[in-house]
Amino acid sequence: KILDALIDEPTVVKAAGAVGITERNVYEQLRRMKNEAATKNITASSDTSTLYGEDGEVRLQWVKTRKGQQEKQEAMREFVDELCDTVKPRKRQKAPKHTEKDLMTGIPIGDHHWGLLCWAPEVGENYDLKEAERLLTNGIDYLVDASPPSETALLANLGDFLHVNDRTNKTPGHGHLLDADGRFSKIARAAARGLAHATERLLSKHKTVRLINVPGNHDPDSTLWLALVMDAWFRNEPRVEVETSPAMFHFHQFGKNMICVTHGHTVKLPEIPATMAALQPEMWGQTKYRVAWTGHVHHSQQLAVKEHRGAVAESFGVLPPSDAYSASMGYVSQREMHSITFKRSGGILCRNTFNAALQ
Repeated sequence: KILDALIDEPTVVKAAGAVGITERNVYEQLRRMKNEAATKNITASSDTSTLYGEDGEVRLQWVKTRKGQQEKQEAMREFVDELCDTVKPRKRQKAPKHTEKDLMTGIPIGDHHWGLLCWAPEVGENYDLKEAERLLTNGIDYLVDASPPSETALLANLGDFLHVNDRTNKTPGHGHLLDADGRFSKIARAAARGLAHATERLLSKHKTVRLINVPGNHDPDSTLWLALVMDAWFRNEPRVEVETSPAMFHFHQFGKNMICVTHGHTVKLPEIPATMAALQPEMWGQTKYRVAWTGHVHHSQQLAVKEHRGAVAESFGVLPPSDAYSASMGYVSQREMHSITFKRSGGILCRNTFNAALQ
């Protein structure tokens, strides 16, 4: 659409208006197209240099590419191909015979940091891929068994599900080196397997399951690929809905309940209720009980927002222990995961807690 508009319209500004985006967005999309073309050996004229002879004939021509960006794209493409090779659509499960249509159970997963490597002499406990899988599996199994048989389930990955975003094992924002357990493809496979198990366990008890993955500051790109893999994994299961949008804020409405899911690193906790009303005014108006689920800070905190704000924002604890940096700073938290059951008429019916320290 952008290319067609650029051909039809006399200026970039008018082309942007025809497509309904900003001029800056047009230039950004053109940059991405050129990078993608470069990975497929398609030459973009503005990135081509040509040496002509005295007779005017072309003597030499070469393409200027951004090597770092190209290598990153190739690495990500290789990773996705490797991961999707292992994805086989799951067989349909039989729906549970009895569910309560006026109930919905949500399980928010705090920052699980698949791939984090902790050493007990340094932080007090060991944590690796095996321990990450054991804790999440036990937590999900316990909470599914403890929760009422609600008709609907919401599985919310609150971000930083993966400790590393790519094969560099560095934080995307500042490039800090991370303690990682193994190669990135190995970490990604384990994380996908863990999230698939959680979804399947919910399917065994609830009629429908919606899976939301929000980007964290550790895994802004990995979250998107994880969602696509889950969508492929459950493509033959009509009872599962996988949200594949890369948006920072996701919303779910159940009757008179409004649930906002975000990692929490882009908007401070007290500001989230106003953000909910601004981004989803219709859903806000249709509901009377509104909550926001976030992660990021690695410990539980609930903000009882004033009545005129109209919502409660809550950050959830995590199952992993503190990493080396957090331990050195004295940061500790209750290692928990929760299931929360809502009534369609609005409000929480019950809440269950899985305590990792008791495992």
